[in-house]
Formats: sequence, structure tokens, C-alpha cells
Amino acid sequence: MTTSRHLSLSFAAFASAAILVTSVATPAFAAPSPEEPDSATSHSTAVVAPTTFGQSPDVISPDSSPDDQTTDLTTQDEKVLAYWTPERLASAVPYEPSRTPTVEEPMDDTPTGPEGSTPPAEPLKASPSVMRSETTILASDPSTGVAPQTTPVTNFPNTNGKLFFDGYGTGNAYCSASALNTGTKRVVITAGHCVYDDGAWKQNVVFVPNYDKRNADPDPVGIWTVHALRTFDAWINNGDYTHDVGMATLNNGGDDGQRIVDAVGGHGMRWNGSYAFDVSIFGYPSNKTNPEGRYTMWACWGTTFRSGRRVSINGCAFGPGASGGPWLHEYNNASGLGYVRSVTSTWLPRTGQNWAPYFTDDMKALKDATNGDW
Repeated sequence: MTTSRHLSLSFAAFASAAILVTSVATPAFAAPSPEEPDSATSHSTAVVAPTTFGQSPDVISPDSSPDDQTTDLTTQDEKVLAYWTPERLASAVPYEPSRTPTVEEPMDDTPTGPEGSTPPAEPLKASPSVMRSETTILASDPSTGVAPQTTPVTNFPNTNGKLFFDGYGTGNAYCSASALNTGTKRVVITAGHCVYDDGAWKQNVVFVPNYDKRNADPDPVGIWTVHALRTFDAWINNGDYTHDVGMATLNNGGDDGQRIVDAVGGHGMRWNGSYAFDVSIFGYPSNKTNPEGRYTMWACWGTTFRSGRRVSINGCAFGPGASGGPWLHEYNNASGLGYVRSVTSTWLPRTGQNWAPYFTDDMKALKDATNGDW
């Protein structure tokens, strides 16, 4: 048992949630209801990750493929890596998006299509699991009529971590993210506003699995620099919170110079199906204390419900910094892997409710498009 993790559990109306260190970008209300989706909603844009060292956000051709690769992704961006000193990592503030969503009207709980999934992948070499140091179980709410998730989170895997970037005002910021199993084994998934917001792509972006400032080594498996960023055009152009999802393609990195999924494993993905599902949520919410969520991973588990065209959960109250953290279905404590069914997007501080995009075929299309992000 380590001292680097904390666990708390709570159950609330329509959802039950257990909390582990997490943080989320926090507009104070639920997302807007866009027009009925069509095939255009799956369109996305990718750019070479910009830096303050001369790299501009050049758009990546949608027709590119691994066969067209001209960029060497087997080496880190040394200038970006040198920028992220331990002091800068520790001082990064939780990112809060610039766009404020509006309140959605409730809708029925009808799935949009047949459920699909892609599998998780274990790392090439098992890494030590990180166990929770404390458990607090709060009384469930008997008025909900919803059975709580029975399996608490006890393992904080290296698959989840922090996404750091430069340019938030005059300083550095962070979101939450997790490694996703894709064809390239190089992708992490996060919120759309964590890769693009306020008319600009994030710069000097790095991913740090299982970051914990309290440890002698706060980055236990190292740091990965980002080669490419991708998000939906619906987010870029319209601030559509139903498509507040982003992905980053990483260079080889970490302590052993590996692809991210080879080093820490990668979650699977699941889309469509029911809006109500058991979920384990991870992130770095800065509003959590003992330990401080800004520096230590938290988790929350429970059952989701539908809120407009998104999914929601009560009781987690994951605030700024938790944005982009994975909502994992069928999370396995032994492997530290599950299926990403959404990512933290927004929260309402007054009630502690969190919202996240409902994953449709569009999210699968986004994942598949990263295969060309060279």
C-alpha cells in the first residue's frame, strides 16, 4: 500500500460514484443540445502539436497513413522535454475551458445504435500496481432505486495520468488523460478542450502516466512528448460539448523509450449501447483534498444516467483538472484496464454533478483517424 493514492465512495440520485483523485475542466452547467447529428459530426482535424520552439500547428492531411510517414516518432522532442522541469510540472494549474455550456433538456434513455467495442491491451512488461491508501465509504442513498456499482477501485494504473501544456494565460496547465489501445499504440484520450480551446491548439504538450507530486519520483514511468493533436470539428467550430473529446498521438518516450501502450497498456473503447452503465472514473480534480487532487490521482465509481445527449453522474464532484479523465466500463482492478465509454467534460459545483459525452460511432471514427496522425 502506498501513500500516493486516496479513495472515497459516494452514491447519489440516478448514479453512484466513488472518488479517487481526479480533476475536470468546469463550466458550471450541462452542455448545449446541438442539432440532430449526421455524418458531418464525425469530421475531425489533426495538427502537428505546436511548440514554443518553432513548431506551428500544421494541419495533417486526412489522407495520410503510416505508409506516408516522414516524421520519426521513435524519438522525443528534446526541447519540449527539457521545458517540463519538475518545478513546472508541479506548478501547472488545472485547466478550465473558455466556453460555457447551456442547460440541456432531458431526453429518454434510448440508445443510438448497436454497441461496439475495441479491446484493451496490456503493457509489454507488467509494472507495479498502485493501490489506494485509504478507503472511505459513504452511505448510499436509498431513494435512488439504482443499484450502486459493487466493485470499488483499488488499483490506480499507469494507464491513466496527466496531460500538461503551456499557454494557459501566462503559465502552464494540466488536464487528465489515459492511454487508449489503437492501431499505432501511441494514443491518449482526453477532453476536446484539453487539446483545442479559445481558438488555439495547446502547445508543448506532454503526457505523464500516474503523476504524483508526493512521491520521490513523481513520474514513475517517465514523460512522453506529443507529436499530434486531434479533435472534432464540431468542438473546434461550435463548442459542441457532445463532442468534447480529444486525442493525442505520442512520440516514443518514458524511461525506456517505448510507445505509450507498450509501456503502460491501453484501455479499450466502447460506444453506443445504454446510457446507464457502471463506470470507474479517474482524474486529477483540484477541488479534492487529503490528498490534494491537483497532485494525486483520484477515482470515483458508480452508475451513469442520461442527461440530454450526454451521460452524467452524481456524487463525484470532480472539479477543474479532472477534465479528460476516462470513464471506464468493466474496469478490472487486476489489470488496471477497462473500456473508455466517455471522458470527463463538465461539472456543476453546486450539486457535484459531472457530465461527459455519450460515445457514438463518431468517437470510433475519431479513434480510427489517429492511425494517420503522422
